[in-house]
Amino acid sequence: MEINREARDARVEPTASLIEPIDSQTGLKLRAGDLKQAIDSELQSPDGERRVAASVDEIEPEVTTESLAAGFPHYLTVDRSGFKLRYYRNLKLEKTYDIAIGQAGYETPEGTYHITNKQVDPTWYVPDRDWAGDLAGKVIPPGPDNPIKARWMGFYDGSGIHGTDDAASIGTAASRGCIRMRITEVKELYDVIPDQTPIYIG
Repeated sequence: MEINREARDARVEPTASLIEPIDSQTGLKLRAGDLKQAIDSELQSPDGERRVAASVDEIEPEVTTESLAAGFPHYLTVDRSGFKLRYYRNLKLEKTYDIAIGQAGYETPEGTYHITNKQVDPTWYVPDRDWAGDLAGKVIPPGPDNPIKARWMGFYDGSGIHGTDDAASIGTAASRGCIRMRITEVKELYDVIPDQTPIYIG
């Protein structure tokens, strides 16, 4: 049996297509003082067996396998190559959505982030960049001319999840880095995930 091992917290290791929980492990710490005393006792005894059992203390992890799901009531993963967004509730898959992602040169960023900015009928502050053309630097209020339809869930440096009325773009690399969803579906997702929901993009 391994002794003097650190306790290991349970954790999640997300991929683009699933979330894999990693189990916790109880730590073990040798009772060195008790062992020394037992060895000394055996050595001093003329008829001792010269065999002692090592005692250990168990060290419980702070995050156990049983408590892990409670720490992640909501989780999103994005599979860019498969054009899928998956919503997990308590680490169990709740729903899968078809999405559009960033086109070549404007790729949706890879990594783990958190939803940090939620808005209903958002205003679009158009980036002052060449690709924006005549709209560069302008402010587009909510309405039919605003391409960020219905909902906004920002997660990193101007990138976020929003609705689109361009249904043909779903399932393609079409955006300038954002994740597009059908309007009815982005509203549905918006209503169930809170701020600080983790999102893994792979």
